[in-house]
Amino acid sequence: PRSSSAGTNNLPPLTFHQVHGENITLCNGATIARRHQSFCKGITFSARPVRVGEK
Repeated sequence: PRSSSAGTNNLPPLTFHQVHGENITLCNGATIARRHQSFCKGITFSARPVRVGEK
């Protein structure tokens, strides 16, 4: 059986996807997402799936 932490050391760094809302700016190699103005159009996605228990 696989544990939830199996292979997490081999994963690429977790970054934000380049597709995001109009009120979002990505910084620091897409590791930081900043929201401008309102919550409207402020959605972000991760560039890859987040594993259970990943920190």
